[in-house]
Amino acid sequence: MAGNEKVQLTLTKSESNTANNTQYRLDISIATTDPQIQNNLLVIRRASPVESTIPGTPPRDEFWGICRYVDVSTLGIAEPNPEQHFYLTNEWTLVFGNAITREEAMAILKVDTKKLAKEIGSFQTPDSSNVIVFEQEY
Repeated sequence: MAGNEKVQLTLTKSESNTANNTQYRLDISIATTDPQIQNNLLVIRRASPVESTIPGTPPRDEFWGICRYVDVSTLGIAEPNPEQHFYLTNEWTLVFGNAITREEAMAILKVDTKKLAKEIGSFQTPDSSNVIVFEQEY
């Protein structure tokens, strides 16, 4: 890690009107400036086929959030690993019924991105100030 690296979260808002309502869309993309860290940092859950609302249709994928740093090495990219339901991607679109919920989701995504950046940073440059040495005489 070269220093001053970043996790870049891009949130693009848009709205579409239908006959009865307005849909509030949020296009999410995420990337890192460090070439050693992958850009696929959004967690997606693939539902089990038994959860399908229409029998015989493919399972749906659900947005789960920003990953934890440990997920980078354990989850599949674009598809779940065998025997898993979660995978990582770098883009996703969310649709909300109102603008307030979309704004709340954006705030949570920003906080989770900060957490991920701190996890990556602490993994690359561990903070040893939390080391406690306990000694007992014998």
